Amino acid sequence: MSDTAVNPTVVGPLDTMPELMKVPVAASQTYRKGTPYYMSGGQATVCVDDAIPAGQFAHDVTTAVAANTLVEVYKWSVGVRLEIFVVASGTASTIANSNLGLAYDLEMVGTAPNEVAYMDKDATTDKIFLVLDCAANYENLRNAAADSPGKCVVQVLKVQDA
Repeated sequence: MSDTAVNPTVVGPLDTMPELMKVPVAASQTYRKGTPYYMSGGQATVCVDDAIPAGQFAHDVTTAVAANTLVEVYKWSVGVRLEIFVVASGTASTIANSNLGLAYDLEMVGTAPNEVAYMDKDATTDKIFLVLDCAANYENLRNAAADSPGKCVVQVLKVQDA
């Protein structure tokens, strides 16, 4: 198993670090490490745009395994902090200080197994991610406010209650 870069990436804090656990997976699921999942019918399923995530997959799975095979996931809790890239309605977008303190939704872009999770700054229905900081502030030598997609640190405000 060769894991790839992760989006989103867990960045803390220590008292809310996600729990590594094994859960049964739904049939025909392929995904990359870090892809958010939700539970459907008692099985981990790759998130879709309107789903509230339960956490993220711990490893790449590029060839689907049988339904109900136990796979490792990181289960999020409210308060987990993530670094995540930004889109606006599916198109790469910037993130600025004017977005600090605002809450946005999850958007999945691409197709399995290379689907990537982003924070969608054009969607505020579910309010899953609270923007805490922009990469242009905390990594200003490597990131600019004009970067697209932008990158930010968010706090998880809502997880699937399953």
